[in-house]
Amino acid sequence: MDGVLDSAVRHPISIGQVTLVAEARTAVLLDEIVTLVGTHARLVDPRISDLRTRDPALAETLRVYLDSFGDIGAAAQSLQVHPNTVRYRVRRIEKLLSTSLADPDVRLLFSLGLRVTERSG
Repeated sequence: MDGVLDSAVRHPISIGQVTLVAEARTAVLLDEIVTLVGTHARLVDPRISDLRTRDPALAETLRVYLDSFGDIGAAAQSLQVHPNTVRYRVRRIEKLLSTSLADPDVRLLFSLGLRVTERSG
């Protein structure tokens, strides 16, 4: 039950004031995974930690882009910038991190790392 309450604080949009445990399952499980990953620094890709430290705006763009499932328009709207700005930033992120965000494993790893560093930051 404490996990549900903790998750509700972190995810007020996903978990309403009145909810069933079954409805909160995804947020609770994700919180537990992020907590476990966060207890082992070696599990967080150092490129994400470095990006968050060096360029928080790019880290935020990456988080929003990943949370938007790679939808440039949705990410731009959420960030309140032009879609071309998001495209430019995504290309810059890929170059800085020497990777492709087309790889689903990379997206998962980066998404978890961003959530961990967001909490600990």
